[in-house]
Amino acid sequence: ILADSVEIPKAIEILNNPQSKFIDNFTLGFISAFEEDWKSALEFFKELVQHFDVPETHYLIGCVYFQLGKFKRATRHLQKAVEVD
Repeated sequence: ILADSVEIPKAIEILNNPQSKFIDNFTLGFISAFEEDWKSALEFFKELVQHFDVPETHYLIGCVYFQLGKFKRATRHLQKAVEVD
């Protein structure tokens, strides 16, 4: 996301940080979503937002809560995504 926004130094910093499990959580979250394992996707995306608190991450969490039928939580995260962006 940062690379697409031409924020290359920040993207490199996140990717090279061994403390951050950014790639793991992002990839596993999407794999879980593709498999419709929404509970696992939520866990991975919640971990992701701790390291990468940007509108796109809140959007992903909002989408998962929507799939789980938790509409108030979905709305909260989707609104946060819009407010921040």
